[in-house]
Amino acid sequence: MAIVQLSRITNRRGLGQDLPQLAPGELGWCLDTRLLFIGNGTIEEGSPAIGNTEVLTEFSDIKRLVELIDGPLQFNIAGVRILDDAEGDGVTPLTDSGFLFPNSASGVKMDYQIKRNGVVRMGTMDISFNSGGIFYSDNYVEPAVPLGVVIAPVLSFGAKRLFYTTSASGFDAEFTASIRYFQ
Repeated sequence: MAIVQLSRITNRRGLGQDLPQLAPGELGWCLDTRLLFIGNGTIEEGSPAIGNTEVLTEFSDIKRLVELIDGPLQFNIAGVRILDDAEGDGVTPLTDSGFLFPNSASGVKMDYQIKRNGVVRMGTMDISFNSGGIFYSDNYVEPAVPLGVVIAPVLSFGAKRLFYTTSASGFDAEFTASIRYFQ
């Protein structure tokens, strides 16, 4: 006869005010606030700080967490498709060809890559927003076969956006970026 063993994994749980220092990788659930935490571990193990780290849930106070950020906010944009300007009129056939920067951003540093028809261009764009307008530098080396893709920050109806356009070539492009906001 086969031996059957049932196991159950349990995690610490209780009131948020009673949350102890969790063991490295141990989960702790706060019943009253419905927040989830994981133990950081020790400095000797490579943890940047001793303590518990909140795992985001639908009940997390995002505004409070953003205010705790010490340094620039960073995120990645992966694989935005830039359509070809098939008509050759300088207008990319994309109804919303840009993405928004937060209005609170006063400066942005963006490392990006554009790939079109197997050719890749990599660059870094530094953007500053102030009452005088937008100032930016785009540092890149154009490949031997020019991509025909232009990206530029703009103010559009009071919103800070990054727009892009392409020349007619018959090929769409893919835009990938790592963006850091400097408040």
